[in-house]
Parts: sequence; C-alpha cells; structure tokens
Amino acid sequence: AGAIIKIANKYNIPTIVDPKGNFSKYAGCTFLKPNYSEAQKATHVHGLTANFEALRLLVKPTYTCITMAEKGLYICENKTGQITHAPTQKIDVIDVTGAGDIVTAVVANCFSNQATVDFMAKSAAFLATQSVQHVGTYVIQQDDLWELYRQSNPFKIISEIQHLPTLPRHKKRIVFTNGCFDMFHAGHLESLKYAKKLGDILIVG
Repeated sequence: AGAIIKIANKYNIPTIVDPKGNFSKYAGCTFLKPNYSEAQKATHVHGLTANFEALRLLVKPTYTCITMAEKGLYICENKTGQITHAPTQKIDVIDVTGAGDIVTAVVANCFSNQATVDFMAKSAAFLATQSVQHVGTYVIQQDDLWELYRQSNPFKIISEIQHLPTLPRHKKRIVFTNGCFDMFHAGHLESLKYAKKLGDILIVG
C-alpha cells in the first residue's frame, strides 16, 4: 500500500483508503476513511477531534473522514483543520453491508470531478443512507442520483422523464435541448429541427 501511495503522489493521483489493520502503512494518502470504532482502535484515543488529530499525526493524509453511522460522517481537511459534517436521514437501517464501499466510491468520483468537500460529504452520506435501507450489497440506482441532484440543487425545477426508460435506447442517440417557447417563432423551429438531426430521440425542456 505504501509503495502505491508514493507512486500516486509522485504523479498527483488521489488515493482513497478504507483502512484495515495498521494505519501507518497508508501514510501520505489523500483521503483516509475509517469508521469511528476503527479510528479509536488505531489511535487509542476518544472523541472525534482527538481522533482527527491523532490520525493526522499517524497517517498524514490530506483529508480524514470518520463515519459515525446514524450521526453521519465528518471530513477534516488536515491542512486547515476545517471539519465538514454531513448528517444522515432518520431511516430504518436494514443492512449496512457495502455502505463504506459506497462512501469510498463516491469520494473517488468526487475527486475525479473536482467537487467541493461539502458536496463530497453530502453525496457520500446520502448515497450510503440509500444503501443501508436494502438487504445485501446495494447498487446505486439512477433514481438515487436524481434525488441527490434535487437535494443539491433545491432551486432547480427537476421533473422525471417518466417515459424515457420505455424508449428504444439500444444504439440510439438521445439529444436534449431547452429554451423559452412562450412566443414560438421560426427561429425556435429551426433550432429544434437542427437538434433533431443530431440524434434519434429529441427531448425538449
């Protein structure tokens, strides 16, 4: 693990770690994500702030994330000490299998898209919450991502395209365009004709 992290750091590639065993072997990683009990076992200290500080000294990650089940997750930017908290919804937990993997996967995706720490925390907490409401390993669904988008963009009006899943999509290109059509004129018509030529299915917003 240490050798991989060193190579990744050399080429500015983020490393996201869900640690097991001796945490020191992950020294220098970008993002360390233990749960609270794992953090306590590794640091031998109690309290969230104390664990963040102990892990900063032990592993020296750029970010440390501690997940705390129903309390949500906390991400600490170790350079500034700023802590971001993302609470979870009040739900009935059925099976926690794979929830940590979902957090790790979401964080990796956020790094690849240069997302903010706040969005990273909220996305990971929300999607992990979705997973624990199902038995066994849960695969994130498109509806989960739509709901995340709605919650992240409360001032956007989003309505589901209910008929899209029923459309013949195999080897079909779907084109989306939008505009204000209160006063529909020739320019609008030409724009829609052009958009339709770009694919097989045209969706107008």
